[in-house]
Amino acid sequence: MNNSKIDKTELEKFNATNKVELKTLDRVLFGPSGYHNPKAIEKIQAKPYSYFQSVKKFILTNWAFVTCAIIFIIMVLCSIIIPMGSYGHLIIDDAGSSMMQPEAPSSAHWFGLGQYGEDFFVECWAGLANTMLFALIIAVIEITIGLIVGFIWGYFRRTDNLFIQLTNVISALPSFVMTLVVIFSAGNAYWPLILAISIQTWVGFAIVVRTQVMFTKNTEFNIASSILGSSHTKIIFKNIAPCILPIIVQTIAFSVPNAISMDAFIHFLNLGFADGNKITSLGWIIKAVIGSDQTYWQEFPMLIAAPITMIIILGVIFFIIARILADALDPRNHR
Repeated sequence: MNNSKIDKTELEKFNATNKVELKTLDRVLFGPSGYHNPKAIEKIQAKPYSYFQSVKKFILTNWAFVTCAIIFIIMVLCSIIIPMGSYGHLIIDDAGSSMMQPEAPSSAHWFGLGQYGEDFFVECWAGLANTMLFALIIAVIEITIGLIVGFIWGYFRRTDNLFIQLTNVISALPSFVMTLVVIFSAGNAYWPLILAISIQTWVGFAIVVRTQVMFTKNTEFNIASSILGSSHTKIIFKNIAPCILPIIVQTIAFSVPNAISMDAFIHFLNLGFADGNKITSLGWIIKAVIGSDQTYWQEFPMLIAAPITMIIILGVIFFIIARILADALDPRNHR
């Protein structure tokens, strides 16, 4: 830069404002960035970004997620280890009677004895294991069918009439009536009950997925990708699925708690899979306590407080974990 071409007043003003002599500045500073390296001009100087690393950092630095995950792992381990080799519904006393009176919690029996004389602490953990497994199976079936139907329904518009009629027919029938039909036809065993509950649960989830797929499919980048010749599989799994994953996970947050509630509901109607001897569940425990002719639970509140507390804790933990995971999967929350 030639200082002679600059007005003297302007030069003095520049030097005074910036507290530097213009003539001492290197001329290279006034040239284009990357002039000697054309490839550097095309590169964006930004902090390295990894989607999965950002998700991992988000959930591991969230104290609520870490706390709930630790509690859930502890509950799973306890439900497996505590009943192992020690679960027996009835305790026989010296007189050969199996109808012992309940007892309050003590150092020997942390939750006391149940109305049949069983160790209620072991009974509740054994019930929790079966309830969690029952709820997870129902949730997996609901999510799997809902995702498959929702993606096909939302992406391939030619399937609209087929799925609209199918979901209308299934949704029009009362869920309780359909459950009774399946139970009376196949019995109230474990898998028939799962089938009876799963017949309708996937419909609402499929509709949510279909709506999100339709909305995302019509965005500019997907239209451009389709014009450029991308396959349907690539568009679905590479473009659409990552965009709607947070919304899908938020919807899943309600699936497991709802399935846990169904366990208590069907057992309260005497339609559950547990019998209390060979297999139990939290739903059966609540039904056995409240539905009995005896009112032991009024004298021993632990009989009703323990299983209900476990159901509440399990449902809340699943909900919190799923909501935080949904936020972590949203790239807009990454920093």
